[in-house]
Amino acid sequence: MPRKYRGGYWAAWAMIAFAVVGCEYSSRYPAELRYPVRKDLLVVKPSGDQPDQLPSPGLLEQSILEGLTREENGKKTPKEGVVFHDPAQLSPEQSKAVRRGLDAVFGTPLRPRVESEKSAIDDLLLTSDRLAMGSELYRKHCMHCHGVAGDGRGPTAPWVHPHPRDYRSGKFKFVSNAAQSASGEALDLKPSRADLRRILLRGIEGTSMPGFESMPEVQMESVISYVLHLSIRGEVEFRTLTQVLTGKLDGEEAIGRFIRESLDGSEFRPGVLDAWAVMNRPEQQIKVPEYPAKYSGPEKDKEMADSIRRGFTTFIGKEAGCISCHNDYGRQSKYLHDAWGTLVQPRNLTVPVYRGGRRPVDLYHRIRGGILPSGMAVAAFKLKDDKGKDTDAEDTEKYWDVIHFVQALPYPKMLPRDVRDRVYGPAPNPRAEGK
Repeated sequence: MPRKYRGGYWAAWAMIAFAVVGCEYSSRYPAELRYPVRKDLLVVKPSGDQPDQLPSPGLLEQSILEGLTREENGKKTPKEGVVFHDPAQLSPEQSKAVRRGLDAVFGTPLRPRVESEKSAIDDLLLTSDRLAMGSELYRKHCMHCHGVAGDGRGPTAPWVHPHPRDYRSGKFKFVSNAAQSASGEALDLKPSRADLRRILLRGIEGTSMPGFESMPEVQMESVISYVLHLSIRGEVEFRTLTQVLTGKLDGEEAIGRFIRESLDGSEFRPGVLDAWAVMNRPEQQIKVPEYPAKYSGPEKDKEMADSIRRGFTTFIGKEAGCISCHNDYGRQSKYLHDAWGTLVQPRNLTVPVYRGGRRPVDLYHRIRGGILPSGMAVAAFKLKDDKGKDTDAEDTEKYWDVIHFVQALPYPKMLPRDVRDRVYGPAPNPRAEGK
């Protein structure tokens, strides 16, 4: 080969080798990378304020701080009723102890694990092979929005609204589980794997979260496992930092022991792992009743119109209280602080965007189970007895009525005339206008 071409020849091979090796390397986290100990505020109880507008893009941390504090004598103090903790108050020794304790149980981004002897590890598919694949796929598809630690603070996150989900508190909005057991015991509400799979498959309408319908099944399940890993790790970290920052926990040995007890539980408190396992049991799923046959029968148009009317009455009535947050059916909803301290706005239901899904079953889950982290309460419609008092039986018909009203609300022509006039105002009389 002529000398003058040798440089280009080897340069071409170098580029090919770099592309092959570099692509493989770039799909995995560096071996030396560790999950960072969180530095942002731990929001325990957010503000009840209702701001008029969203903050400017790129000001997430500033807006959370402003929502939690007020200026007093030149210093920022918590607003009344607000509870939060600041990890910036950790000493260097405490921060190192927390990181080492978490690394010992949860590994690193390249080699994630959940070190526990409990059967929930297998039940939740938190095995090392699943997590290794999930870590690699998460870095490719998710990290740029959701961040290395699942904090919702990836490089693109500050510039999108709503902000990507922060997994670390163990809170999720769109779940199909009930907030209490059949015995009435209050439960730590979390999504099932099926809930996370639905979001990953379809995305979240009206947000920057895309759907991954073409992702192979084994990859999708591995990503779900890794999201669970990040959430479980983050919730254990949240508990640990809260104890350290309130002066109830100190010393590396004590911190490491508390981390393991937070994961596996103790005689005094259930563990995070058990809470996730409970929420993945079939009996914990909200039971959606069979769709009434009359809405597809010969009188379906009349039955549907009557159902929409009843749903409208329930929506604006005191029993459901929907109109108190979805002001003017959502057209004039005020901003609220959610469980993460960020701002949310109750949905404008006159616009057909359904972040939690648009199927009747999705809407049933949203109404029956609420969206607790954003402040949407559970609607518990009960059948009445002869004296007008609530019974233990659910009034499933009332749920379907509200669903039918919400489904028809964005489309005026689908509403009965009397309901349409109440929502959108009386329609003009074409004859009076000479038309």
